[in-house]
Amino acid sequence: MPTCRRKRVVLTEPSEALLQAVRTDPHRPVFYLRQTGEVFETYEYVHPLLQSLSSSIRCFSHSRRAYAARMSFYHMKQFQCEVTGKSGLDYFQAVESERQEARTLHARFSEPLKPAVLKAVQWRKSPPCFFKNKLLIASFTAFLQKLWGV
Repeated sequence: MPTCRRKRVVLTEPSEALLQAVRTDPHRPVFYLRQTGEVFETYEYVHPLLQSLSSSIRCFSHSRRAYAARMSFYHMKQFQCEVTGKSGLDYFQAVESERQEARTLHARFSEPLKPAVLKAVQWRKSPPCFFKNKLLIASFTAFLQKLWGV
């Protein structure tokens, strides 16, 4: 999952009111962001402070940001690939970088090591730097045991 300022990006969930409105009126126009699967009620974001200027302007909560504002956020060059550490990417570049690295790692990883490493990683509670050394030693030992039948 790409990070932004060292925090994971949380995808917005559609509000319960929007889901209910779409259930009652299936032809209601919504804005769908295909790359993330997010659904938005409006295209442009109206700041809550503007509500006091006119009673006709609706106030949108933080979780219902408009499509354009979210796309603008995703296109900012402030994201980082969590796998490689590359920074200065937009959200979609960071996602693609992570997918590419996952494919590369999967292709390069030795088949005999996969079960041992996956078993060790599944329930880990240690910090990554502490775990990395133990994992390398354990996986190498398991590899040698399988290789030489020890």
